[in-house]
Amino acid sequence: MSVPERDDWLFLTPKDILHVWKYEEQPDASRHIVLFPIDFNQLADAEAASQRGEKEVRIVGSKITLNGTAALIWEMCDGTHTVEEIAQTLAQRFHVDAARILPDIQRLFKRLEPYNVLELDWSPL
Repeated sequence: MSVPERDDWLFLTPKDILHVWKYEEQPDASRHIVLFPIDFNQLADAEAASQRGEKEVRIVGSKITLNGTAALIWEMCDGTHTVEEIAQTLAQRFHVDAARILPDIQRLFKRLEPYNVLELDWSPL
């Protein structure tokens, strides 16, 4: 995924391609989303080691915690909402202009880019 710098990125439909994530309740009653990106090369190496009979096989990965607006954005990255629709939904929820939300969306996408957990497509499913 590469986050476009162009204005027409509003029409992209982000879709999470990470199948390992969970909700995590916090002591202050807020809800976070925790992502566990998987390095598929490491996964293949672990599978090969297991097939060779190695008893202790570990996969070391990252943990990304999303809270607040980032968690709400992630929940809408299902391949059916455009970036513009996500911004409009959040703008209505927080009673602000969608233009104020767009930089948050772009920052989140850039933050997640190195982990390959999100796919940006030009058309909804």
